[in-house]
Amino acid sequence: MGTQRCQVAARQIQRMAESGTVLLTPLVRAHVDRCRSCWGLLVAARWTAAKGSEDLHELKCFLGKRFESGIDPSWALADEWNSRSRKTRAAVEEFYQNTPWYIYNLVLWKACGQRPDYVQRATPVLKQYGIQSVLDFGAGVGTDALQFAQMGLRTGVVELNEAAIQFLLWRAQRRGVTVTRMDSPPTKQESNFDLLWAVDVIEHLLEPVRTLTPYLVGSRLLIHDSEHKGKSGGRHPFHFKFNHMKLKRAWKTLGFVPDENNSRTIQMRVFRSTQASKREGRVDHATIVSVMK
Repeated sequence: MGTQRCQVAARQIQRMAESGTVLLTPLVRAHVDRCRSCWGLLVAARWTAAKGSEDLHELKCFLGKRFESGIDPSWALADEWNSRSRKTRAAVEEFYQNTPWYIYNLVLWKACGQRPDYVQRATPVLKQYGIQSVLDFGAGVGTDALQFAQMGLRTGVVELNEAAIQFLLWRAQRRGVTVTRMDSPPTKQESNFDLLWAVDVIEHLLEPVRTLTPYLVGSRLLIHDSEHKGKSGGRHPFHFKFNHMKLKRAWKTLGFVPDENNSRTIQMRVFRSTQASKREGRVDHATIVSVMK
């Protein structure tokens, strides 16, 4: 039975590679979560599907002689995480700041067609709310931030991984768009964005509410989403569990309520500010503490 499942998975993965788009069915997703050899086929298919993409071309140009073709960045990330204890905030941040594998992981995810086009999905909501500026928290290699900038939105980014942020800024200059790197934590002026965008980042934060709260000051809209159902590629040991209901209550305490209609329509979590003006100052420490209890 195992061999038969491998054969079925291998045929589907091969078709994905040939089509140039990697989109996993639930059955294949479940199988590669358990089968390391078929996971290897999937990694190879991602590289094949990514060939010719602007994203992969830019990564090659940016890294030059350091570029490594065909690697499995998912397992490289997992191995690096597991190479030492990550029980403290400092140890977690050290991993995210210094790992060289995230730029490969994020570029391949987009370049092979597997990553959802979150910006396209959310664009109707941005138009509805008249969004003119966006802060992309956990911007990675700029997959979304570059789209926002190309749409003419004032775009700020926060990214801990140094390799990723340098690649992001290099790409922005190459494409002729303006993306501004923000401090962490932000200054009062830096927190002044219509939209806080936190896509595929919540699961990487030890304390998501405490971390994101300073960036909500001045925001009229919060959009976040996470796609981390798969358990293969090292089983993502750097993903922390979080509770969406607790997050929803925390955002409400901070003055953000769910926009249920738009959340259903775009299949992302949309929260709007209930405050008429968000320009008076940042949420104080007591509010943050009360939310975290």
